[in-house]
Amino acid sequence: MKAFLKRLITPGSFASSIATLSSGTGLGQLIMFGSSPVLMRLYEPAVFGDLAILMSLTMIFSTIFTLRFEMAIPLPEKDEDAHELVSLSLIIVVALSSLTWLSLLLFQQKVLSTLNLETLGIWILILPVTIVNEAAINILGFWFIRRKKYMIVALSRTLNSGSMVVIQIVLAPLVLHGQTGLVVGFAAGQVIPLVYLLVKYIDSSVVLAWKNLTWRHFKGQISTYRQFPLFASWNAAFNTISRQIPPVIIAYFFSKELVGQYAIALRMLNMPFNLIGTAVGQVYYQRVSSLIRARDSIRKFTYSTMLKAGGVILFPLIAILFLG
Repeated sequence: MKAFLKRLITPGSFASSIATLSSGTGLGQLIMFGSSPVLMRLYEPAVFGDLAILMSLTMIFSTIFTLRFEMAIPLPEKDEDAHELVSLSLIIVVALSSLTWLSLLLFQQKVLSTLNLETLGIWILILPVTIVNEAAINILGFWFIRRKKYMIVALSRTLNSGSMVVIQIVLAPLVLHGQTGLVVGFAAGQVIPLVYLLVKYIDSSVVLAWKNLTWRHFKGQISTYRQFPLFASWNAAFNTISRQIPPVIIAYFFSKELVGQYAIALRMLNMPFNLIGTAVGQVYYQRVSSLIRARDSIRKFTYSTMLKAGGVILFPLIAILFLG
């Protein structure tokens, strides 16, 4: 235990990095948990259903539209190549989201009726914006994970949850339509952490890299990391759809009130995974990327990470098994 605590407070250690990322996620989850009773008194369950569907669609398309090139950002040896992957990912997301916006503009009523989102109305057009915001936050997050700037990623997550909740609460008594406050709060809550990440990301080296970008650079990165859109994107798409599609299905066959209740319950159940699982995965990915660049074996580190993660999960499982 003493050795573990020592690693936990040692800057740059695996445990310390996980703790840093988890702190931002944990504080964000705490804000969401503490605000849930307040939001449930300000908004009707059906309104949460609208938001849950919009959030699900955002998560699905923001994952698919990057073609998973953002996962390649920690891999290159040179930062210039990583900058090119950041730019490539952002350009692809903006292009595909623009096509989505055009499609929604042309077939808005059809989409609303199919997804049982008639009450959302014109706010469905905000979906491409939330897709770009969510994807950009994720893309820039991988850049800072590459640079081991875990505190920046952690703070962005806290800003995301905190700003969204504050805006949703403030807008509740000011808007005529209930879903407007939740939807605007969701979209605006993304903007604040995105601006923070952009401010931290953009410096003279980034500007210089952008000035020197050409299609030849992008073509080279696409060729080098083509396995991500060819293979990883499919896995990510199916995985994300399996987790995010239930609200859409429930709304189609049942009611948005039930969707809202489901979304709130699922948010509570996902807290342990969001707190630990995501942080472990991202820190592990950065360390493995460093080992690959150094031409070292990742087997020993992978086994060690699996054992440590299993040990962390084991105690809560035993508690649930015996205490219910």
